[in-house]
Amino acid sequence: MDQLVLPIKVPSSNRLHNCRMFGLDTQGRDCGDEAAQWFTSFLKTEAYRLVQFEKNLKGRRSKKIFSSVAQDYEVAYPDCSPILVISEASLTDLNTRMEKKVKMENFRPNIEVTGCSAFEEDTWGDLLIGDVEMKKVLACGRCILTTVDPDTGVIDRKEPLETLKRVQGLQIQGRDCGEAAAQWITSFLKTQPYRLVHFEPHMSPRNSHQIEHLFRPTDQVAYSDASPFLILSEASLADLNSRLEKKVKAANFRPNIVISGCGAYAEDSWDEILIGDVELKRVMACYRCVLTTVDPDTGIMSRKEPLETLRSYRLCDPSEEKLYGKSPFFGQYFVLENPGTIQVGDPVYLLGQE
Repeated sequence: MDQLVLPIKVPSSNRLHNCRMFGLDTQGRDCGDEAAQWFTSFLKTEAYRLVQFEKNLKGRRSKKIFSSVAQDYEVAYPDCSPILVISEASLTDLNTRMEKKVKMENFRPNIEVTGCSAFEEDTWGDLLIGDVEMKKVLACGRCILTTVDPDTGVIDRKEPLETLKRVQGLQIQGRDCGEAAAQWITSFLKTQPYRLVHFEPHMSPRNSHQIEHLFRPTDQVAYSDASPFLILSEASLADLNSRLEKKVKAANFRPNIVISGCGAYAEDSWDEILIGDVELKRVMACYRCVLTTVDPDTGIMSRKEPLETLRSYRLCDPSEEKLYGKSPFFGQYFVLENPGTIQVGDPVYLLGQE
């Protein structure tokens, strides 16, 4: 495609749009039909409009994005802060641990610092560059967008996140599933070689409490995000689909227990349940990320739905924003109280309710 060239300042006569990001309202000046057509053609999807923020426009409040920030300030379109600082040494250190190197663009900072040690920026409190004084607020939590190659737009889904988690996260084991599985997955993804592994009962799991503090120190999990049990009701999915133009499946949310015969979001209020002879206890809601926008049948990511609709009515109470941020929740994490056997069709008994 031809390169898109845009003026530094958009004409003030262009239309002003009301925008919504992470559930918060902001504004933007339309950049014109040429830019809109370029993005729509490149993305080969629904029509998009590119907008530019102007000084006089309404920004978003940072504390409404992350309640843990010490001071409230305005931000335009970045996640929660107008300034993201990374040192070249930190990127170099990361790349020494990786087979395929990544660029600074993978992480989208707007200030790159040289001449310091790796991850030294983690310790800085106040910073002066020129006559601009800045104060550190919090570390930037990284998501799957860091795995998109900035030159090709191809998503890896694995690196550099896997290496970053190995540096800062929790180790776990797995039994290799063999060459046929590895070749199949690598061929399907058309990328670097992958190995499929299987968790076995004698292996050491991860500690759920180290992933999310609401779990008990005794709660354990293998490869799932934080809990071995994610429960979703068919009624909750049906309610969501009644609000969506394009319906989604339970597979978009990857629950391993789907329950029928209850009201929509009834699972939000369950404290303890019994299925078969297995007793489960609810810990917290599952807050949803961009992976829910991947079509489980095609692997195509929309990046918009169902997250946008969920954000319109499934955000947490303001008192819980420190835990959930602006991510909508859908489904509930449970942990094992008493082991046993579960079968499809088993009745579900409510032992305790909030």
